[in-house]
Amino acid sequence: MKKIIHNPSDFVEESIDGLIKSHPDVYALAKDNNRVVTRTKKASNKVGIVTGGGSGHLPVFTGYVGKGFLDACAIGSVFASPSVEQMASAIRNANNGKGVLCVLGNYGGDVMNFEMACEITGSEGIKTKTVIVADDIASASNEEKLKRRGIAGMIFGFKIAGSIAETGASLEETFNTASSANSNIRTLGVAVSQCILPEAGKPTFEISDDEILTFSGSAYPQSAVIISFENIDTRDLEKTRVITSNFNGEWSFEEEINRTDVFWEKYVIFKNNQDKTTKNLTIKSDYTIQVFASAVRYNLGETISITGKCEPNVNTTLWIKDPNKKIIHYDIFTTNANGDLNYQFVVDDTFSSGTYTVIIKQENGSDAALFGIGQYPATVLVALMEKTNFELNSKAVLSIVGPASSNLSISVLDSNDNIEMTDSITSSSIGKNKYAIDLDGLDSGVYRAVVSSINIQDSVKFSIGLESASGPISLVATQANYSAGESIFIIGNTGSNARIIITLLDPSGNVSAITETFSDSTGGFSTTDIGIPSDGALGNWKITAHNRLDNNNVEINVSIPTGKSLTLQSDETQFAIGDTIIIKGVGQSDSNRLEIKITNESGEEIISLHTPITSSGAFSLPWTVPAGFDTGIYTITVSDDENSSSLEIFIQ
Repeated sequence: MKKIIHNPSDFVEESIDGLIKSHPDVYALAKDNNRVVTRTKKASNKVGIVTGGGSGHLPVFTGYVGKGFLDACAIGSVFASPSVEQMASAIRNANNGKGVLCVLGNYGGDVMNFEMACEITGSEGIKTKTVIVADDIASASNEEKLKRRGIAGMIFGFKIAGSIAETGASLEETFNTASSANSNIRTLGVAVSQCILPEAGKPTFEISDDEILTFSGSAYPQSAVIISFENIDTRDLEKTRVITSNFNGEWSFEEEINRTDVFWEKYVIFKNNQDKTTKNLTIKSDYTIQVFASAVRYNLGETISITGKCEPNVNTTLWIKDPNKKIIHYDIFTTNANGDLNYQFVVDDTFSSGTYTVIIKQENGSDAALFGIGQYPATVLVALMEKTNFELNSKAVLSIVGPASSNLSISVLDSNDNIEMTDSITSSSIGKNKYAIDLDGLDSGVYRAVVSSINIQDSVKFSIGLESASGPISLVATQANYSAGESIFIIGNTGSNARIIITLLDPSGNVSAITETFSDSTGGFSTTDIGIPSDGALGNWKITAHNRLDNNNVEINVSIPTGKSLTLQSDETQFAIGDTIIIKGVGQSDSNRLEIKITNESGEEIISLHTPITSSGAFSLPWTVPAGFDTGIYTITVSDDENSSSLEIFIQ
């Protein structure tokens, strides 16, 4: 890389320092943030104009701070969005009492962080409006123009907004003028080579032959050839490209395959010039799982929808972690034949304000999504391993979820925290990446992969080449009683550096979940990878841990938490005369007994029963359907002194 750089890690700070020292009459550093550049002479009685974005695009963004342009600019790391705090500082420094207009490019991190910054400064009494520039026609078709990137067109946005603001125009007038200009800006972005980050010193990507789609054919000489990519399932238009055939009517076109953004998407390609032909393609992504939250911010009482794609007909595990990374919800289920993910839950009073992480994992992949309760999610990193144990000299696939288009540092440390390898990458435009760790040459043992960005990091442990044979196993669950949807924290001890299989059995002895973990150099092991499904049966469950030399187990009880309402369940809902129904559930342990009533479709009471309740709150009553019952729907109602619960059964 032919650059004169003193220290790559100090590139941004030194660039800002050099800019200000070279032009002290134009630029000044904000007093409250060393990543915000302002005008040396602050304007008065005008709308403030601000922007922000990653470094490395010079002269954007700092080069346009000045009279008739920007009042302040928030500066992120190389190709990384500025933080919410930096953007809020830029807004405060640009505020002259008439409000602030934010002019920014259409990038996920920039848009989200500015949105949060505007909310923060709005609570301080600063009025703001935002213009999102989306001018690059190469990045999306006209039908999807709202997805276009903001590139060189932002300069026109800065100038037009800055000029109208200098006239003393109001915030609304400035916003309307800038919005009108934005709707008429079109640019074409072209890259002539790969980008090289200062700290990495190597290209951010390389395109191999199998990552380029090449199309060629013939048409009328010097005529337009329209190439449309459509989703074969939904028939939605994905993108359109227009090229021109040569004097001989020949044409060719190349399209890069972005395997991090495409998920099993099937395209139909149309070549159209007075004639049309179709070609079907199937492009497989590096991602076998993609998960998204339907929104980034929720409030108490709202329903959160987790959507995405997974491998079809496969057991799928879901975890939700709170801002302290504690698992507050667990579930396991089987995906449908299409692999569609649609999981919903209500934000109840167990949630507090902060950033939450939802993790979806299957045998061959995992992914995560972020959402906020009562606020927008903070910038965090999530590191996930595709599995726990890897063979010697193989590759360990690391899934990373974090800030979009940001510099990430990746390190692998051994059990003594010695660094075995380091690397740096730039995260994708959606903030999700796959990274293959080459394990060639690493000894058997326990390792830790660390992913970090500015002020944030996450790590995940994994093992290489461990054997399952080891010494005796001790095993405990950290609590005796659990409820449905709760993760189980298991700890134990065995021989050092050994693989252990953990199995969870329901009250009927059926396997509910299996996971693999490993012990460290002291023999200790732990896992939170299993838990009680949301529809888990009430009663005694068993956890087993085993290797080839030993096994051990511990029992836990599944009930409803103290203070919760009475619950009632039955394993079946359809019965015949002579069948025995097990009426079971959980109520308040301080109730002496429960009353059970069975009514017909007309609401008439047919049967009245009573059952005792255990100290844990559980009850179970067998009842045989007597002869003479008519075919139809019956309701079973269980009541204590304060609560009741009902379910319907069909008797034939």
